Amino acid sequence: MNLDAASSDPKREPSGGPAPDAPACSLPRPLPVSGEQWSGWLLAAASPQVSEKTPPGLWEGLTWLARREGYTAQRAQCGPALSLTNWESRQIQVRDDLPADEAVRALLHELAHVLTEGHEHHPPGSGTAGCRGIHKLTADSIAFIATTRLGMDSSSYQWPYVASWAGSDPRARPVAIIQAVGTRIINTAVRIITHLDIAVFGIPPQSQVPRFRVAAERGLE
Repeated sequence: MNLDAASSDPKREPSGGPAPDAPACSLPRPLPVSGEQWSGWLLAAASPQVSEKTPPGLWEGLTWLARREGYTAQRAQCGPALSLTNWESRQIQVRDDLPADEAVRALLHELAHVLTEGHEHHPPGSGTAGCRGIHKLTADSIAFIATTRLGMDSSSYQWPYVASWAGSDPRARPVAIIQAVGTRIINTAVRIITHLDIAVFGIPPQSQVPRFRVAAERGLE
């Protein structure tokens, strides 16, 4: 599926605005993209490396990234949630009874929220507990790419039918939504992985990020 070809601009008036009767998108209904295809795109972007264990220093490297964004990260009781972020207190909490690898995946999920939503306005007392829809899909996808590239187990991630979060009504431009969400996912995953390469593994930022971006773009074709 070539998203570029499927997302041609509508006809426009001489003034530059869209013609009143011009459809925003000519996609069929429902959007013909499955959860398996979305997972395949993300896996193509992940460029996995082989590792049998959670890399040492990974938790510390991720909490460092959280501090750079103005957030603290700690193990704590989170009720029924595996993890949560409180926007007002700028605190990330990960359940203290999770094994190390699950705690890292949960922290990656919360960091994905912070990096993609932290700049937005949030009502007092709100947070990421019970996240759903595009926000959950985005955070899960970023965490999936990072854990896969680190060689960690990523088999627990599940992907909803794309039309459930991107919509299927052509007037809502679902292809444009997929492209915007995909770009946000890839850019944020690259940011996290680049940070870990430098802070945890001591790898200088050379050519691996461009290769990662190329793989991601190919995965979205």
